[in-house]
Amino acid sequence: MDAQSLARILDALLERGYQPPIHFAAMGVNGSLIAALFHRAANENHFSTTCTAQYFVDESFALPINMLFVDSRGEAVRVLVESDGLAQFMN
Repeated sequence: MDAQSLARILDALLERGYQPPIHFAAMGVNGSLIAALFHRAANENHFSTTCTAQYFVDESFALPINMLFVDSRGEAVRVLVESDGLAQFMN
């Protein structure tokens, strides 16, 4: 999972009507986890990211990775990044 893959997921969420700020949590099968807040920078068209928690086992994430995204309205979606690296929206 790289930054471009995460950006594609965020773009898909925005297309589905998700409203920033968007809270994010991810946990790999090895127990590594990260939580962050994606918010729009003032008067700009890009996101800023604030990491709110992190814990890494062996300094890496092991696939599959389960992610939870929650927007400012309380809408939530689970995204599964499978062993092949493909992201799948679960609800």
